[in-house]
Amino acid sequence: MFAAFTKALQQLSDPRLRGIVWRGVLVALSVFVGLFILVNWSLSGFGPDDVGLPATIGEPVAWTFRLLVDILGGLAVLVLTWLL
Repeated sequence: MFAAFTKALQQLSDPRLRGIVWRGVLVALSVFVGLFILVNWSLSGFGPDDVGLPATIGEPVAWTFRLLVDILGGLAVLVLTWLL
């Protein structure tokens, strides 16, 4: 198995194989970024009104809630994108 791995690494000097590897990496990165944008867009409408908080809750609490939702939402989008 190690011999096959070293042979595969030696083939990376071939420009044709290197082009295929780079193309695969770029396609995978493009799909990941596209999924991130799609999941972020689909979850972006979430706010304090969606969880039943009253409109008169006050600005400091609403600001803190929005910040918390932004941070946790960003992490959730990253996790969902990775799982997709």
